[in-house]
Formats: sequence, C-alpha cells, structure tokens
Amino acid sequence: MAERRTVDGSLALADKQVRVITIEATEKPRTTRLRVAAYALVSSSSADQLGSFAAKNDYYQTLIRSKENWALASIFADEGITDTSA
Repeated sequence: MAERRTVDGSLALADKQVRVITIEATEKPRTTRLRVAAYALVSSSSADQLGSFAAKNDYYQTLIRSKENWALASIFADEGITDTSA
C-alpha cells in the first residue's frame, strides 16, 4: 500500500502564483434615499397638547431632514382624538 504523508496545504500553493481579477461595475450604483414617514399623536385638543403636537411635528421634520440618506415622505398626525372620545 502507498505511503501516506501529512501535509498542511502549503504545497498546493507553492507552484502557483496567486492571481486577482477585478471586475469593474458597468454602472455606478445609484444612491437610493430611504423614504421615511413619521406619526405624531396627541391625546386631546387642549392648548398644551397642541403645543406638544407642533413640537412633535418639528422634531420629526428636523430629524428626518438631518439624515443624508433619508427623504421625508410625510408626517401622519392625529390631534384631539382619544380612545374614549373616538
């Protein structure tokens, strides 16, 4: 029977030169902006809640516009609607 040798794999690469092939993209990838929507809700139509409502809208607009790859799709909002009065 043939004699068995233990090898570490380096012999397989000893005779070959490593070759790297770079395939260039045919088109540049387009930067796709993520369309983001926000939802703002206040529980009543009282003056302090309406102020909170405006603050939430401003916050979401500022946040979404501050992100380079985000686009503001819309802000969905409910004001003065609660589970008990709907």
